[in-house]
Amino acid sequence: MIEIALSFLAAKLAALGPLALAGGPLGVAIAWAGGLAGNRTVKVLAIVAGLVLVVAVTVGLTVHVQHLERDRVAYRMLAAEVDALAAAYGCPARAPAERALPACLTARERDAASARADELARQRREAAQAQAVLDRADAAADAASAAEQAAILEAAPADDGPVPRVLLDAWARKRKERGLK
Repeated sequence: MIEIALSFLAAKLAALGPLALAGGPLGVAIAWAGGLAGNRTVKVLAIVAGLVLVVAVTVGLTVHVQHLERDRVAYRMLAAEVDALAAAYGCPARAPAERALPACLTARERDAASARADELARQRREAAQAQAVLDRADAAADAASAAEQAAILEAAPADDGPVPRVLLDAWARKRKERGLK
């Protein structure tokens, strides 16, 4: 049964002429529609219209395929650049969810912000510790100054003469440290 249908179809297609076959399925359909009219001019016009349509479609598809090929090459180049950037930023070494470049860049930015915050906290702690050391030194100096001031005030003015004894003692110590008499 199938062989009979195929031979019938082949006989009908051969009757339409080689130009209709060159127009492809659409050319055959247009030629067949023109063949129903029975007029040879209509049949030729139908075949030519089918050929023009097939040529237009073929040219359009060819241009489209060329554009797709150009886009494919551009995409591959862009993908290679993205992969190179990802490798430069160390994305392959990250967790699987952060290996894509956008996720990797976001994670790197988050890590950098966290590192900055940790560094600021460390610097603040060190500054507070250094300030505490300075405050203790200032307090010790203030206490020593207050003790010296109290010693000056406790000395009787009659015993000191023109120069307070505290200053004379301090000068004597300084001379002794320098090796002077």
